[in-house]
Amino acid sequence: MVPPQGLASLSAILSSAYAFSAVLGPILGGLIRDYTTWRWVVFMNVPPGVLVLVMLFVLMPAGFPHQSEKLEDRFTMGFLLNALFGGAIFITVVILGLGIGLTLSSLLIAAPTVIEEKDTVVFIGALTQARILGGSIGLAVCTNILKKKVKSASSFLSSQQMNDLLQSAQTIKTLPPSLQEAMRQVFGKGYNEEMQALTAFGGATVLATLMMWEKKPRRMQ
Repeated sequence: MVPPQGLASLSAILSSAYAFSAVLGPILGGLIRDYTTWRWVVFMNVPPGVLVLVMLFVLMPAGFPHQSEKLEDRFTMGFLLNALFGGAIFITVVILGLGIGLTLSSLLIAAPTVIEEKDTVVFIGALTQARILGGSIGLAVCTNILKKKVKSASSFLSSQQMNDLLQSAQTIKTLPPSLQEAMRQVFGKGYNEEMQALTAFGGATVLATLMMWEKKPRRMQ
């Protein structure tokens, strides 16, 4: 689909789209949630999603070769696992930026050394999807941990207070002083458990990276 000389441009476009969506998505989503309803976040994504499906159906070539070979190369498996877990281990924005720059770019540049030229586009698509999946899994895990921790405070919170806190952490300011301190401790413990879960993701990433090690590193031609 893309000639070798256009690989760099394609990588830049994909990275830019991800960067803009990662920055603007939470901001626009928060504004929509504060001033309207969260359902509009879903509704606004339907037209672009339909447009993308139509474009894929119309523009995607139908002559891709089919392969029945099993994925037995540890180097390739390490690439895929590293891409999957990489999106969920970064703690700060600075580390996130460094991580994306050091991992995504190096993966795209090194791709020609481990895959055939005809599979380059498939690899880029799989890498992008794995990054999005990794971020989604990390977000889902952290949200579930914090939600479970907040629900553990049901012994001293009313049902209305519980629902308000699950909707927005800012609700803690409306609680009595004694309950505010208790909820801060609950949120703090939840945050610690989130960091423990993300540390586990980080350990999985290290293992995936070790699977890429070779006694004789491959060279770019």
